[in-house]
Amino acid sequence: MLLQRYLGTLFVLISLPFAAAISIGQQFNLKPGVSASSCFLTCHTMATNSVLLPGRDINFVTAIGKNCAFNEWAVMVSACLPYTCVSAPDLGYAIEYGHSFCARAGYHKVNLTLPQWFLDSEGGAWYNETLAKRSAASSYAGPAATWTLAPAALAAVLVAGVL
Repeated sequence: MLLQRYLGTLFVLISLPFAAAISIGQQFNLKPGVSASSCFLTCHTMATNSVLLPGRDINFVTAIGKNCAFNEWAVMVSACLPYTCVSAPDLGYAIEYGHSFCARAGYHKVNLTLPQWFLDSEGGAWYNETLAKRSAASSYAGPAATWTLAPAALAAVLVAGVL
């Protein structure tokens, strides 16, 4: 029994750096190409109802490629997301979904930048930390990098008396 607990805890500690490397969609078993983000779609609809496409006197939600290429649309969607999404993970997935949404329309360079006030908040701290972990894990430097978290985490588990 004790050995099973030890091995289970050891597995979790070893896999932590790898879990940070996966996307928010993967963490919650969502696929940006299939599973829509309701807060992103709400913000997309609000933005298309508020701004006109350049050179036109109209905008519509189905003009996805044109909107994704339009900076004012991206600014409005980015400003809307922190108010519409219910949590930092929801917002993180909305950004991920937004990139997939625009990529499927043929526009791969959409700039969804969250407002500074959100990035300075607790939700923004979670969002920034998640991105930093993904960035660090994507620049994987071999086995030594994998084990950097394990000794400290193992010590914390041992001190807490979990093993």
